[in-house]
Amino acid sequence: MQKGLRIDFVLLTAVLLAVSAGIFTLYAQESILDEPPGRWYNQSAFAVLGLVVLFAMRKLSYGVLGGYSPILYAIGILLLLITLIPGIGSEINGARSWIRFGGIGFQSSEVAKLFTIILLAWWLELKEREMYRLLSLFIPFFIAIAPMMLIVVQPDFGGAFSLAPILLSMLFIAGADMYHIGSILVFFGVFISVPLYIEYHKIT
Repeated sequence: MQKGLRIDFVLLTAVLLAVSAGIFTLYAQESILDEPPGRWYNQSAFAVLGLVVLFAMRKLSYGVLGGYSPILYAIGILLLLITLIPGIGSEINGARSWIRFGGIGFQSSEVAKLFTIILLAWWLELKEREMYRLLSLFIPFFIAIAPMMLIVVQPDFGGAFSLAPILLSMLFIAGADMYHIGSILVFFGVFISVPLYIEYHKIT
């Protein structure tokens, strides 16, 4: 990372490639599958907006951001709860996962996931010397489980379960024991199988 710019160019390149792949996929869907036009324009506009916000926030100290992480996490949980209220949350593709104000809307689960990651990073940094203890992993587990359960209720299984590999990766980088990570993986397996079993019986 270059000290003056404080930019991780490897990470930035990976993000740009992922965003470009998403935009190209939407463009291909419009061209090949004859889907409604304009989606890739919107995605491109949001990508540019995201880059502007990224460069605007690069001077923000992560230590200061970490201090506000419990408040941000609480806001994320509140947004997920509000989304479940009929009349406030908008149902799209069978899931009540959007909050809309006129023609503008956002997916509360995406905001909650970002704030969850920030809180996890802050907590793991505080407890980096205790990562060898299984008890130290319970709080990160419950930090991730709370938004996952609320996202499953929407129901948005894909959005909920995307938090699982994020948590496991962060624990691994923080230095958690592989056997302890395996234990958490078993917990996630049980957590995933129960709602899938219930949903399967609803469908059949």
